[in-house]
Formats: sequence, C-alpha cells, structure tokens
Amino acid sequence: MKPLLVASVCVWLTVANSHDSYNSKLNNLEENGELLFAHMIYRHGDRSPVIQAPGSLYADQSYWPEGWGQLTTLGVQQEYSLGQWLRRRYNNFLSSAYNPNEIYVQSSDVDRTLMSAQSTLAGLYPPLGKKIWNRNVLWQPIPVHTQPIAKDFLIAGQVPSCPSFVNAMKEYMTSDELTQFQSSVQPFYDYLTLNTGTVINNIQLLSLIRDSWLCESIHNLTLPQWTRKLYPHNDEFDRAALMMYYLSTGTKFMAKFMSGFLLKDVLDRFKAKVENSLSPDRKFWMYSSHDSTVFSLLHSMDISNNDFVPYAGTVILELRKYQHEHYVQIFYKNSVRNPEAIEIPGCGTACPLSKMYEVYDEIIPKNEFDTECQLQERRELFRHGDRSPIIKAPGSLYGDLSYWPEGWGQLTTLGVQQEYSLGQWLRRRYNNFLSSAYNPNEIYVQSSDTDRTLMSAQSATTGLYPPIGNKIWNKNILWQPIPVHTKPVTKDYLIAGLVPSCPSYKKAMKEYLNSEEIKQFQSSAQPFYDYLTLNTGKTIKNIHELLFFRDSWLCESTHNLKLPQWVSKLYPNNDEFDRAAMKMYYVFAATKFMAKFMSGFLLKDVLDRFKAKIDFVPYAGAVNIELRKFQDEHYVQIFYKNSEQDPESSLKTMSTYSIDLMSATTRNATY
Repeated sequence: MKPLLVASVCVWLTVANSHDSYNSKLNNLEENGELLFAHMIYRHGDRSPVIQAPGSLYADQSYWPEGWGQLTTLGVQQEYSLGQWLRRRYNNFLSSAYNPNEIYVQSSDVDRTLMSAQSTLAGLYPPLGKKIWNRNVLWQPIPVHTQPIAKDFLIAGQVPSCPSFVNAMKEYMTSDELTQFQSSVQPFYDYLTLNTGTVINNIQLLSLIRDSWLCESIHNLTLPQWTRKLYPHNDEFDRAALMMYYLSTGTKFMAKFMSGFLLKDVLDRFKAKVENSLSPDRKFWMYSSHDSTVFSLLHSMDISNNDFVPYAGTVILELRKYQHEHYVQIFYKNSVRNPEAIEIPGCGTACPLSKMYEVYDEIIPKNEFDTECQLQERRELFRHGDRSPIIKAPGSLYGDLSYWPEGWGQLTTLGVQQEYSLGQWLRRRYNNFLSSAYNPNEIYVQSSDTDRTLMSAQSATTGLYPPIGNKIWNKNILWQPIPVHTKPVTKDYLIAGLVPSCPSYKKAMKEYLNSEEIKQFQSSAQPFYDYLTLNTGKTIKNIHELLFFRDSWLCESTHNLKLPQWVSKLYPNNDEFDRAAMKMYYVFAATKFMAKFMSGFLLKDVLDRFKAKIDFVPYAGAVNIELRKFQDEHYVQIFYKNSEQDPESSLKTMSTYSIDLMSATTRNATY
C-alpha cells in the first residue's frame, strides 16, 4: 500500500508544480501565452440615488437634475477612463478602429448602464482618421445591444420572473441564518427608524439608505450629524448593508439563477472560440451591468473580496492558450491599480477551461432558463427491473426453482443493475433540481407491496442518492438506507397493478370479457391457443395465458436459457403473437369507465399534487409527468422513457412510484 500512496503523492506534486511553473509567468501579460478572448462584466459609473431615501436632506430633484438612478457627469468620466484603460491593456489585441467582428457590447436595459457602455466605448475607440466626423466631437457611435429586463437573465442585476428562484428566496429569507442576522441588525433598524421618522425593518431599505449617503457625500453634500454614527466609518453597519448583495446568492441553487447562467454564457463562448465554432469569430465581449451583477458573480465563484463594488468595478475573464492548453484567468479591477489574476478555488490563477466547468459545476445550469425556472413538480413512475418468471409456465424446460434461486417473480441481479442505472439517469437528469443528499422534505418514494417493486425502489434510490461525505458509513458498502413506503395490495388503488375489490369495476370487466370485441379477439387468437395446447399438453384458452407464456420465454431468454424449438414459431419474431399477448394489458382499461379505476385515480393523485404545489405545498413529482408554467397558464407534459435514450422534450421534490405491471395478471387469472 505504501508505494501506491507515494506514487499518488508524486503525481499530485507533479501536477501542482506544473501549475506553479505556469503561474510563475503571470506577472508579465505578454508571457501568459496567447490571448484569445477577453470577456468583461462591469458596473456602471457614478449615479444619483436610486430612490428618495427616508431622512435625506437632499430628496428634492433639484439636487439631482439627471433624475433618480441616472448616470452623472462624474459617472461618464469614470466609464470613459475605464475605456482608456482597456485601450492601454488591449492595444495590441484589439484593432484601433471599431470592428463589429471583433467586439460585441451588451448592456442591461437601464439608462445608466446603456450610457456607461457608450462612455466606455468612447474611451476604448476614439475616432481616428476618416472616423473623425467632427473635430469638436471626438466620438463615434458604436452599437450597444440590450434585452428587456423581463427577458434578461444574464446581466440585469436581478432574476426575471422565475418561480423556482422565488421559492428558494422565500425559504432563504425565513432561514435561521437570516433570522439571526435580522436580530443582530435590529439596533441599526431602531436607530434609523428613530432618526428618519420612517419604519426601517428590512435589509434592502437599510442598504438603500447607505447608498443614498454614498451618493450625497460623493457630490459634496453634507450629511446630517446623526449619520456619523453609521457612516462612513462603521464596519459593522457596512457589513449589514452589504448583506443585501449576498441575498440573491445565499445558496448554490440561488446562485445558479443569479450568476450561473452568466458564467455559463462566458465559458460556452470561450469553448466555442477554442472549437473554432464562434461566428462571427469575435475576441472581445463587454457586459455593462450593475454592482449586484458583479458582486453576485464574484460571490458565486467564491472569489469575492467581500466588499462593495465601486463604480466602474470590472471583472475580466481572459482565455489564453499556453503549450496547447487553454486557460482561464480572472481579474477584478476595483481601483486605479492594474489588477492581478485572482486565485480560482482549487485551480490556481490559471485554470484550464475544461476544469472551470468542473469547479463551478454546482452553479452552472444544465437546462435553459425557462426550463430551470418552471421545473416545479416531479412525479416518477417506473416498472421494476428484470425478474424471474411469475409462475411455472406449462411446457417450460426450466420449471425447476434451481434455475431461479431468487424464487418466482423475484428481482434478479440484472434487475437490480437496471434499476440502479435508472437511478443514475435520474441523478443526471435532475441533478440541479434535487439535492445531492437525500432529504425527506424533497422526495417521497412509494412502491406497490410486492418484493420485486420494493427492491426495485431501493435499487433506484441507491443510484439516485449514492452516499457522500459523512453519509458514507462503510467505504466498502456505498449505499445508504432510504425509506420506501407501501400500502397493502387490498388497499392500493394507485400502483398495485390491479383494482382492489370493487363491484363496479368487476361488473364492467365481466361485461367487457363477454363483448363482441373479445369474442372476435378470441376467434383470431384460436390458432395460438391450439398451437400452445398441442405443444404443452395443457389446454390453453384464456387471454392472460398468452401473456404468461410470452413472459416466461422472455425471462428464460434474458438469462441465456435455450428455448424449445417449437417456441420459435411464436417468439421472439412473431408480431401477431406479440399483439395477442399484449391484449391482456389493454383489457384492464378497455373502456373509459374501467380506465377510471385502473389509472384515473393515479392520474388524479398526480394532478392534485401538482395543483397543491402551485398553491401551497413544497412537494414534487413525475410517467414522467411534468408541470410547467407558461404565460400564467399551467400545463402538464408526459414523457415515456423506455430506452437508454432520453425521452423527447424534458425540479425540489420527487414522488417515486414503482409499478408492478405483471401483478394484475397474476391476481386476475380467472379472466
């Protein structure tokens, strides 16, 4: 064992030293390898207060002729200076003249960010030569793109309408952490309430008041004497005001919505650049945004300096190529000094692009924004895995239990593997919806009261929830117990695979079995009955017997047992016989009235829980049945996964039902 340990350590040191070798060259940008792409996200320049703050002496608009929350002249100067700095930094990378195939600029749909983008571009691209259209106006127009705030999930500084995020925020706001915080800042609330004459009782208002004082002091307006107790030299008050910026990324799930889509947007563009699939093949991208955008990105990536983002504060992500490898470097410019590369958690100051996806896997979304937002309720229904034959079929060469050590109708080892694989697929599909650790408040698992379905449910949840961290109680047994609920078969009218004692259903079934449709079917299937009777030595005349034979042959062939020669006329390549055998499944829900009992209660159970989720309850569920919201209307989509491929078209709770498709045929064998 010791040599293995030493080898592992040596490999680790080799990798570490390799990174150190690369990082040693970071001081000189020209030696960092070839710069391929630069992506910047920055805050607008100085602005007037966003709102008329309680207690302000300067609430009259005459003090703020630009209007509330508008870019000031100082803000224009700050952004222009940022553009000049960008020109110095990237002068050998960007053409001196604006080229739409080199650079793309986007702003949030707010006056101050749009104006900031224009000001930055004025500093980055002063008109030269023939581009000077007026010597008194050394500026040229450069397009700044935008999206409506309601559609902007990248840089608006807030998350557009998104039920998943709203629910997560509500939970976080009522968490113990926030409750304790509110208690700790109560003295500030009391002091502000006393001196402003307005009830101050939430983080947002506290932060906005501090912001107002910042705006006023920057513009040389004298603050009231009482504010000195809190501003500008009260670190505890500053931390309280800063809390507002942490709220939107209070959990990794929330960070996915606030910053994950933005990070993915950047990394995907880098990836396209590397793969030569970026069109146009640009090399510079600018996002003019807000302090909340910049702060949230830094915090979500665990690289925040835990301080307010200044006006024109800028995050730059650079894609570089060095020795055939592509690296990402991140810089945060929050002062007049040139920024240094930031240490990326677990990856150094130069992180391979491929590893960036791994480092931030928890916040990088796997679906489109609307999909992530509307995944509210999931209900999963699935069949058990491979099993032994339910009964000893007439004419079988393998009717001895020595061939089926598990017993009749029991889950096999292959069945366990199949269900475990299903659980792994569910983990991949819903990894961003379900917590990695089992949480009884997120998921409920129910099985029919049959060994094979109970065992299938356990196997599926093992694949869905492999133990991690302190949940690994034995390193040789990577499993953890997860409750699987059930009901007695006689009480289970949802997923038992048959209808419990019910006179109405029994009467309807009897009528259907005597119908012309069944008589015609029996007549068409008579050749199969005769052939089976001839070769098994047992009279075969009922629909369910056809299914039993085919099922038995399927079980035997799955386990590599050779079937009698006479069987080849019926199985596995006789579509007509397959349809005859499948008729048994149709019998149980042959009429709408019968379907109500066989499946209607199950469907109602799903839809009622969806409805409860919309109104009140924090549950969830999906054969996959998904509830989605579009334009204030709620829709249900149904998916059927019956192969290794994902079902076409595709949350925080899942109800999982394990369905026994065959038990009904066993218990209704008289039909």
